Amino acid sequence: MTSTTVWLRRLWPAAALGAGTVVVGLGTATLVALQPPAPSQPSRATLALRSAHDDAARLADLARAAGQTAAAQVLDRQAMVLAAAPGVASASHSAGSPASSSASDASTTAARDLADGLSASVAGRLAALVEVDGPTSAVLASVAAGQSLQLDGVVKATGQKAAPAPTSSPAPSSSPAPSSSPAPSRSCGPSTASPSANSASANPSSAALATVARAEHASVYVLEAALARTPAGSGAAAGRTAALDGHRKQLVELSTLAASLCTVLPPEDPAFAVPSDFAANPDPTLSAAAASSEQAWAQLVGTLPPANRSSGASGLLAAARLAPETAAPFPGIPAAAAPAP
Repeated sequence: MTSTTVWLRRLWPAAALGAGTVVVGLGTATLVALQPPAPSQPSRATLALRSAHDDAARLADLARAAGQTAAAQVLDRQAMVLAAAPGVASASHSAGSPASSSASDASTTAARDLADGLSASVAGRLAALVEVDGPTSAVLASVAAGQSLQLDGVVKATGQKAAPAPTSSPAPSSSPAPSSSPAPSRSCGPSTASPSANSASANPSSAALATVARAEHASVYVLEAALARTPAGSGAAAGRTAALDGHRKQLVELSTLAASLCTVLPPEDPAFAVPSDFAANPDPTLSAAAASSEQAWAQLVGTLPPANRSSGASGLLAAARLAPETAAPFPGIPAAAAPAP
């Protein structure tokens, strides 16, 4: 087990569920013909995390130059956490001080460069999903989601839309996008068309898909309950209605993904428990339900086959956009946002 995989599992304990680990043979210390041992090559996971770190560090500087303090803080946090992964160089970057944005043309250029850079970085993270192990793919999808949220904010604050990302890689947008098309569907025989005791063991993603389904059903349930107690026509009603529609769309996307994997989702629970003070103040419960959905989607990415990970990453981004907290450096992976021990 590589040190990178160990770091990923410490960062996100749930990644161990159904996720494959990368095992690299280190060999022995024997010298052959007085030749020094060839230096070990970094794994694809290490290279992907190193690229993610370098982009986050560079974008943090651009954010400061553009006067986007909130984005700079998020990107600095991403770079700091990624720098802790084995093999990821970090000595070349420091937060520094905010760059001067007194010249309007310089600030405008920096904002445009930041939007373009965020778009390209997100595309790079998503393109790498098929090349790495499960835990690494979950981290990369979370980084992409966090940067997509910042791109939304930059576009809204500055009006600087990002240039189109390369067509070979998925590109972010300033509005929620549907999940990427899953891998070509395969024929599901009778043995896989209905739930069975062995379905979870036959398909490592089954348990994670079921977790997402329950989390999304819970979000729908609590939003419906909250709306029933929300004055019609109010701002709160509009926001909760939009969130409810979003979580219902998540369930549709999840059903499509499960079908492509020949997995049957569990039946919807008839009800979910809510706190006794829910009627008076539903916001904490709504926030907790949204966070649970984020975490379930992040976990799912790490268990999906490589060809389906882009669909999971799209679901994670949609969940992050539906969550009240939009400044999370690592949506769906709360351990990454906690201070290092």
